Amino acid sequence: MMSKQYAQHGTYQITIENNRLTVVSNGPFNAETIKTYRHIAAKLRTELSAPWTQIAVMTGMPIFTPEAEAELKRTVIDRQSMGMVACAFVLEQAEGQSITRRQMGRMYDECNIPHVFAANVAEANEWLDAFLADSQCQEE
Repeated sequence: MMSKQYAQHGTYQITIENNRLTVVSNGPFNAETIKTYRHIAAKLRTELSAPWTQIAVMTGMPIFTPEAEAELKRTVIDRQSMGMVACAFVLEQAEGQSITRRQMGRMYDECNIPHVFAANVAEANEWLDAFLADSQCQEE
């Protein structure tokens, strides 16, 4: 039995600045896209030092097939083990926001990673900065 190869659906750009990973993506997404994304993101994470945070800016129709969601959850678990402590989501001009909120919220809740859905990138940065400041105060 031959396995089917599917074309990637969905696009993303990854940047790192001030120990924060920012992913700007345009969905919908399938597992093939998330597998490639996971591989590239793993290479870039070497530029981050724990604890680090992430902003996920999601556009288009940022929903995931069940296979893509499972693959992304593995990516989230990998990130957590490599020092990611919180994530802020920004749903810019996104269709199907209630589905995306449910998918991402469920995934991050299951991994016990603090997260927020912010109105814009500035608000996301503020929340993440405050989160880091609060968690550093609690460690002292």
